[in-house]
Amino acid sequence: MKKIVVGLGSFVAPSFWGSSKDLFRTRHLPAMAALAERMDFTLAAWSEDIVSEADAESACRYFEEQGADFILLQCTTFPGGNVILPFGHCRARLGLWGLPEPERGGAIPLNSFCGINLLSSILGQYMDAAQPMKWFYGDSDDPKFLRRFSVTVAALRGIKSMTGARIGLLGGIAPGFTDFAFDERKTKAKLGITVDRLPEFGDIKERALTYDDAVIAPLRKEFSATACCVSAAAEHDLDATARCYKAIEDIIKENRYDAVGIGCWPRYRASFGIVACAIIGRLLEEGYIAACEGDVDSAASLLMLRGISRQTPMLMDLSDIDFCDNTALLWHCGSAPACFANKDGMKLDAHYKPGRRAPAADSALVGCVNDMVFAPGDITVARFTWEYERALLLAGSIVEKADTGFDGSRGWMGGIRVAGQHVDADTLVNTIMVSRFQHHYPVAAGCWEDEVLECLAWLGVDPIAPVPYRNYLQKF
Repeated sequence: MKKIVVGLGSFVAPSFWGSSKDLFRTRHLPAMAALAERMDFTLAAWSEDIVSEADAESACRYFEEQGADFILLQCTTFPGGNVILPFGHCRARLGLWGLPEPERGGAIPLNSFCGINLLSSILGQYMDAAQPMKWFYGDSDDPKFLRRFSVTVAALRGIKSMTGARIGLLGGIAPGFTDFAFDERKTKAKLGITVDRLPEFGDIKERALTYDDAVIAPLRKEFSATACCVSAAAEHDLDATARCYKAIEDIIKENRYDAVGIGCWPRYRASFGIVACAIIGRLLEEGYIAACEGDVDSAASLLMLRGISRQTPMLMDLSDIDFCDNTALLWHCGSAPACFANKDGMKLDAHYKPGRRAPAADSALVGCVNDMVFAPGDITVARFTWEYERALLLAGSIVEKADTGFDGSRGWMGGIRVAGQHVDADTLVNTIMVSRFQHHYPVAAGCWEDEVLECLAWLGVDPIAPVPYRNYLQKF
């Protein structure tokens, strides 16, 4: 996983008492070095005082050379206003850090908060700098400062996980799922992601059929070992499942894809008599990012969520609403990774396929899917819309209910918030429908609302706000 690089510098005016105490080098620089170890980022520190505009230009060059993703500039004392000018043109995102006064009464020691106020105003008013800037305040061991800074580190990890990434669209978008249309020019311009549309299903099929059994046999065992049990239908389809998994994994490695969108339906059924659900679940379990139905925008969102959370994400539909207890069912055919399963574990089973219930339909059992109920716990859902100007952010918890939902990978989400605001089921459904949101929901374990909101703010993407339920038609 890519580490972010944090540049750190100190503004000082020699006329202030605090400048003689060497606070930056003796106290805050060592503390930030320790924090870099703890939060797993690379610290690029400019240890000299930045007093003049020329000093600032030298520091800027250093941060650029170090590949800084974020530059945190401490006003160790009130600075001269011109020191911020070179930083207004930096590639890296900016933060201004004010310190509390060490004592009160007499001559002001630092005037640090006034300093970040001055520099922020110069950036926004005098320079009309378009890039956002985040302020910080407090000593380097202040819990409030540490929480605010940790949000930024995680948010920037999410951005860096997308910047320069390559997504392979394997076999195109699944037929009928045209709400997953995307514009790769916007994907590149807004997120820094390149999309490769070239791999075809035929490439996967050709590879899958050529592997020796000696290569596939260990993979069949690995699929079975992850499951608490394997149904007869899944056992029958394990060989073809393992072969297609191996083909996709090799294509990912050879093309150095950071994520893939897999056009999973209906070609795998037609050519191999299987579904791709368990394949996708295992790819996620093994650390790859994979989205079903050829959904590139969800693949990008999964990259962001993994960067933020440093955990394996998954991709769900929203398939049922319980208006009595304000819960929503996150469900998919069976593509969740096993790490989301509750204490009962994950079962390799046949696809739910509507034909199993529809009269006169093909009722043949087809594997393999990861059948499971999700473990209770906090979750965060986030996905970009196709133009990358907005994103849906949901947060809440997987809750236990007597009704566990439908066959496949599933869990009921309760305590739901939209963009940080608690909503009932009526408002949740109304928000999704009025905003015309696409029907996929990337999910990460844990509560990451602040981190996602900051990630979106740096990218200039607006979170979709709750749209309260009304009985009349509401404007899209």
